[in-house]
Amino acid sequence: MKRIIGNDLARLMSYVTKTKNCWLTPAKPGDRFMFWFRGRLDMGHRVSYILHRREIPAGLEVCHTCDTPSCVNPEHLFLGTHLENMQDGQRKGRINQGSKHGMAVLTETQVIYIIRHGKRGESTKILAAKFGISERTIRRIKNRRGWKHMRAS
Repeated sequence: MKRIIGNDLARLMSYVTKTKNCWLTPAKPGDRFMFWFRGRLDMGHRVSYILHRREIPAGLEVCHTCDTPSCVNPEHLFLGTHLENMQDGQRKGRINQGSKHGMAVLTETQVIYIIRHGKRGESTKILAAKFGISERTIRRIKNRRGWKHMRAS
């Protein structure tokens, strides 16, 4: 087993460019480096964690302290649940929410309007027609299932 790990580690490191802090792999900005490992493609940072540290327990993800997706420096990698990874990203401003999200149709002002008018009893159907979105989306906003980060007093 050691020889296989050694070969895989040498092969992974052959793609790495070490900078002052990060070990960068050839991926487009914001993308992940994919690496052929154990008979399938896996993300480079996951492979690096396995080769430098240990196996990844079920239910955990490999997260970055440096927030550089193409970095495979094991000193920058830690384990966390999906929720912890998402919370870390939100704290660091990496996750686009609201109108900054690429698929957003509404603005924050429109969402506040929907929340306030929904509380006043305006019908889901009327709100959906007013903003050109589905009634399901209106219900999700009114029931605090969508746009959870928004507060409307």
